[in-house]
Amino acid sequence: MTKKIGINISAAATVKIIDGLTYTGRIGMKRLDNKQNHFLPKIEGLVATDIPQGSARINHSSYTNLLMESIVNYTKDINEDHHISALAVYSENPKSWEAFSAASMDFVSDELKWDDLAAGATVLTPRSSAAESNLVSWLGRVEYGFKDRYNLSASIRKDGSSKFGADEKWGTFPSAAVGWKIHNESFFNVNAISKLKLRASWGITGNDGFGIGAAQTVFNAGLSVSLDSDNIRKGIAAARLGNSGLKWENTTAINLGFELGLLKNRVSIEVDWYKKETDDLLWN
Repeated sequence: MTKKIGINISAAATVKIIDGLTYTGRIGMKRLDNKQNHFLPKIEGLVATDIPQGSARINHSSYTNLLMESIVNYTKDINEDHHISALAVYSENPKSWEAFSAASMDFVSDELKWDDLAAGATVLTPRSSAAESNLVSWLGRVEYGFKDRYNLSASIRKDGSSKFGADEKWGTFPSAAVGWKIHNESFFNVNAISKLKLRASWGITGNDGFGIGAAQTVFNAGLSVSLDSDNIRKGIAAARLGNSGLKWENTTAINLGFELGLLKNRVSIEVDWYKKETDDLLWN
């Protein structure tokens, strides 16, 4: 039997500070609880891959994803010719996972199933695990437009991920873009062409998409260990050595393109050329 319960909550509020300046706060939470009950009666010929005959097992896991954002936005038009906007964002995204499993076997009666694991004469090894991560981000962006002809934008993003080693948690990712709407120029007078825009962009993006614990040494508890080859005891041993030098994967992208609209934009054409290069590739 499997039971899943999911919760998805989000809320946002925007406050006008002065003309053109606003603050927006957002918060969201996703929560997923998953419970699985397994029971296999002790019947000759009955086989299952996950549990032995005459046993019951309860698995439970939970996942929580929180997102908190603070956004300050400013826009200003000057003489109807100049448009300026600026954006500042701070966000935090903590995540956590928990899981446990308990099982027993050799029940006097099959009627109990998983309702009373203590009734099993043989208690199987329980298992549990937990992990958490956090991503903190700062973003700043400015944009400038002149007479709806020329557009410039630049941004810088700084991300910090708990997945990386102590000296490599932070990455900095800038970007810039320009655009020219030639169809809005006074010298442009081609009736068949309703839109002609050239654009170019450059930017660096980061990736921390790998499992938790790759940068840290991972230990397994409950192992049988011995220091003198005679006395065996339960202990803890390193299951995987961490990589403190693990750092952000960086992808640099260049994009050049143009947009063409014909016959009052009844026909639209877009052409792009781009180049991407990735450094410090992460292999999960």
